[in-house]
Amino acid sequence: MSDVTLAGPPLTYITWGCKRCGFRGGTANTTFPIAPNWNEEMGRTLFTELRKKLMRKHLERHRCMATMEDFIITPFVPQGKSVVGVV
Repeated sequence: MSDVTLAGPPLTYITWGCKRCGFRGGTANTTFPIAPNWNEEMGRTLFTELRKKLMRKHLERHRCMATMEDFIITPFVPQGKSVVGVV
């Protein structure tokens, strides 16, 4: 399978909520760049940055002073899309 090429960056869809204020039903699509030399630490860094961005947006839109630990993030598959792999 060495001749398989993935176009990138792919979109990663998530749903999210906030334990602090009870908000549920937020959705976000984000790019998740993947390179063959990536490791777990790099993935954790990206996930942390995603939560920081959600924290800022949530404060702007809902005036909730949530911390990164307050966010509940789960995978989301939009209608018409299908899962082709899990990272």
